[in-house]
Amino acid sequence: MVTIETDDERYVSTNFQWFGRNGEIFAKSVGVELKNANLEWTCEAYKKDVWLFGDSFFDTTTTYRWPYYMVEDGITEVFLNAFPGRNTEQALEDFKKALEISIPEYVVWCMGMNNKDNENSISESYKKATDEMLALCEEYEITPILCTIPNVPNVINVHKNEWVKSSGYRYVDFAAGVGAEEKGSPWIEGMLSDDKVHPVDKGARALYEQLKKDIFDVLK
Repeated sequence: MVTIETDDERYVSTNFQWFGRNGEIFAKSVGVELKNANLEWTCEAYKKDVWLFGDSFFDTTTTYRWPYYMVEDGITEVFLNAFPGRNTEQALEDFKKALEISIPEYVVWCMGMNNKDNENSISESYKKATDEMLALCEEYEITPILCTIPNVPNVINVHKNEWVKSSGYRYVDFAAGVGAEEKGSPWIEGMLSDDKVHPVDKGARALYEQLKKDIFDVLK
């Protein structure tokens, strides 16, 4: 909901779509001069028990992204927090800010594609930020759920995936869902888009099916 209030008038609208937090929220007046005006906004999704943090793999408006199928299945009682190009450090900062507003029961951490591993070791930036996220979960008594990240021709994720699987935390095995567990993987035929990073509809559907397989009890 967005509310714009002046000394004489008050305008309220609930007809807004939030597609990701990338920078500070602001309002721009076009054709009207506003003086002494206050802008307020609310997002009811912060109150949901399940928060999912991601990057450009998140979108509810296209069949090429797995959250589309989640919404199609009627699973909407979740908070999706993502924007394209986002790395794990940026997700951590958003997580911290969100905790100032509410505390969820679960956090699904779908981060890592933009923190590629080195040839022989895990991405230090991914590991550091994820460790801090896990410490916050322990502090606030939140159950974390990690995710493996599919390997693609130009991005290595094998080391973070090995760490996720051996961490002792519950996880969604996205890499297995599209057959992308090895370095340089082209995925299962027909699942990877021409950009060699993102899924097409077949791949997005497979990622969603893996999510359901691994944590359907959390989402339902």
